[in-house]
Formats: sequence, C-alpha cells, structure tokens
Amino acid sequence: MLTLHQELLAESRKHGVFVFIEHHKRFDPAYSDAKARAKGLGHFNYFYSYMSQSKSQLETFKAWAGKDSDISYYLNSHHLDISEWMVPEYRPVKVTASGSKGTSEDLGHGQIMWYNPFYMKYSPDEEGNFNGQTGYGYISFEKFVDSVTAFKEGKVTLDDLDKRGLPTLKNTIATTAILEAGRRSLDENRTVQILEENGEWTLK
Repeated sequence: MLTLHQELLAESRKHGVFVFIEHHKRFDPAYSDAKARAKGLGHFNYFYSYMSQSKSQLETFKAWAGKDSDISYYLNSHHLDISEWMVPEYRPVKVTASGSKGTSEDLGHGQIMWYNPFYMKYSPDEEGNFNGQTGYGYISFEKFVDSVTAFKEGKVTLDDLDKRGLPTLKNTIATTAILEAGRRSLDENRTVQILEENGEWTLK
C-alpha cells in the first residue's frame, strides 16, 4: 500500500494530476478547533488510537472494502490523518498494533446506531431543499472541487495545494505508512519500523 501510494504520487506529478484523499475529518469543526488549540500545548509526543465498529457497519463496509482492507483502512485512517495534519513536520518511527476478535453481542451487549448530522445534514431546509452544505462531509468534497477548478484554471500549482494543508497524496504518506505498518504488526505479531530517507518511505 505504501509503495503504491508513492508510485501514485510520482505519476500524479509526472502527468500534472491533482489527487485528493477524502480525509473529511480535517473539515470537522471539532478537529479543526483541536488543531488550532494544540499549537499552544507544547510538543506532540504520543498518539493512541482505538476504534470499534458496529456489526451492521462491518457488513456494509466489507462489501466494498475488499479482503486486503480492515477497520483501520476505512475508519481509523481518518484519526491517523488528523495526527499527521496537526504535526506535519513530525515523522512516525514505529507501530505496534493489537487487535481483538468477536463482537459486543458475543459478550451480551446490544448495539446502538448513531447518526452524525455534523458530517452531513440530510434533513431539508424549511422550503424542502438540500441543506447539507455546512456538514464537514460536504465541505470536504467542496474543497476538492474548488481545488481542481483552481488548478485547471492555472491559478494554483500542485505544490500550492500541498501547502494549504489539504489531504493530498503528498500530505498523507505518513498515514498510509502507519496503516500498512499496523496491518503488518497485527499479521506478524511484531513492531514495525517506519523509515523515511530523502523523501522515500519504507517499512522494516
């Protein structure tokens, strides 16, 4: 996955194509506020991520995620991206992952279904029109469309778009490295190192 990410980045530069990763949590107001506040909290030195998923959603996602994907790739990736976005000058060095099997139902717990109106407001306005423009899911797509438009019109370069803090291929390499390292760590039951030298990322 990490190799493919870097190959895609090279091809996008070669052919002048803008690629935007749909890491929509960057546009969630709670996360945007957290990023702004984090600047005054000192050095960022530890990140822990825990994810769980309702059984019904696992069934939904496995239909398109494929056998090479897991909960980290389609859900935890957003939270890993937030850490990369908050401290882009930092580099991850190792990943040690742990996992569990089964569901809460196996332990006698029920399920709760949640709806997130901050991602996308599906209820119409007072006139019956679409009213989801303020949701961070909508804003993510809006940022992509605005960026593509500006790029095609020659108003910005790919480097300019990278500097805006958008989830571009260049700005999300560390997230991809952590995701693959986490998968390998689970599969091989070991810590996986992340190396970056002269812009080239590898796992060991």
